[in-house]
Amino acid sequence: MFTRNSGSLVSNMKLTSLVKIVFIFMSLLHFPLLSIKVKAKTIQEFSMEATGKFDVSLTPQKDDKVNAGRMLIDKTYHGELTGKAVGQMLSKRLENGHASYIAIEDFDGELAGKKGGFTFIHQGHMSAQGQSLVIDIMPGSGTHELSGISGSLVIDIQDGQHFYTFSYSLPE
Repeated sequence: MFTRNSGSLVSNMKLTSLVKIVFIFMSLLHFPLLSIKVKAKTIQEFSMEATGKFDVSLTPQKDDKVNAGRMLIDKTYHGELTGKAVGQMLSKRLENGHASYIAIEDFDGELAGKKGGFTFIHQGHMSAQGQSLVIDIMPGSGTHELSGISGSLVIDIQDGQHFYTFSYSLPE
């Protein structure tokens, strides 16, 4: 079932057990325990698509005053989207198993021969009833030859490796 959420169409996929939620979050923490797919769908049609792989390193940060997890993100993208990204992720997990995370990721590199950068905004939610993940480009964040870019990223984690499908449009 799909629901409209802040300009994006979010897939609410049924999970068979709370255990899968734990494994999904563990894979976000870079534990290669199982293969999963986390997908986001958007209403906007994008004219181009890039695929490839990325390496990610998450560094936990200590926050004694806030009851949430915080991590620094360091990514290297390979494939049609090539470059580096840095950012921060905030996450919260409740005793009942519900969990959410948000992240801001600044990319700098090359896409289809065009150099520049942009910002990805992540928003993910997980519970026994379902999961959703939306990763979109922050409007207006494109720089240099990537100015005006819009798009959405889908992550596919297989055997501990991270793959992406990036649907995007650039002004002509």
